[in-house]
Amino acid sequence: MNQNNQTTSQTPIVPQTQTDAQSVTPTAPVTSVQPHVALVQPQIASVPTQTVQLSGVDEDKVLRINKKVRKAPFILLFIFSLSLLGGGIYFFLQSKAKYDNYVVIGADLKRTEKVFEAGVPYYMGTYKYVVDGKKYTYKYSKKFEGNPDRVIQIRYNPKNPSELYDSHETLFFIIVSAAGGLLFLVTFGVLISKTSKKEEKIVLAVVFDSATCVGGRKIYMKTINPDGTAMKPEETEYYSYFTDKYDKFPVGKRVKFNLYKYNKSILTEKFNDIITVQINSFSLDDFIFY
Repeated sequence: MNQNNQTTSQTPIVPQTQTDAQSVTPTAPVTSVQPHVALVQPQIASVPTQTVQLSGVDEDKVLRINKKVRKAPFILLFIFSLSLLGGGIYFFLQSKAKYDNYVVIGADLKRTEKVFEAGVPYYMGTYKYVVDGKKYTYKYSKKFEGNPDRVIQIRYNPKNPSELYDSHETLFFIIVSAAGGLLFLVTFGVLISKTSKKEEKIVLAVVFDSATCVGGRKIYMKTINPDGTAMKPEETEYYSYFTDKYDKFPVGKRVKFNLYKYNKSILTEKFNDIITVQINSFSLDDFIFY
């Protein structure tokens, strides 16, 4: 008996938690897991094995994943990407068809204008061209470091010679189409990934220990068989959950939850010599209590 007491005092429980908004630090030593496990076993064995009827609780609703909510943003992005891609391609083809009928003609430099950008001088040219004996002018947007070109080629609308080909319009539709295509591939990949993920892993566990932490307690649970009996050691899984509602998780309390409810990355922590899976992202409403 003295030997057991000496062992207990040398092995205080110090749960290790992830360094996030819910990180907690023990404020006081808690007895090791072995003495508690020995005390818990009779409580587990005494739990009735018959099916428990939960009044007013929709178990399926608590455990299932709300697929519509989880995938909705990506579905909306997918639809938007299709619209972006389709619209970009459509207007690009419309623009191409429109400019295919434009006529190429040479335009002569009429006058030069000197402009400054960040103190650096540049030169811009205004050009003239003649269609059916009528003169038109065009101010070229390109900035030259030296004298502008004496002659440039332009494309004009034969029905309205003052309307010229705008390369920026075509480039804009190309960029829109490319962006839509890229977004389509990304959202399509994400939707395929989410669809292929496991949608549920229902865990039936029992609380076997807890540790006092800043702001609450760390609850430690281990899986049990559907009839409430202990699982084989090699089949047992361990979970840890931080909460300030620790009165809901007394030792011996059986709980059920869906491990894949949020499809988040699984984080683990070491509890003495046990590796536990952290489910700190869960809320109290995600558990079914027995």
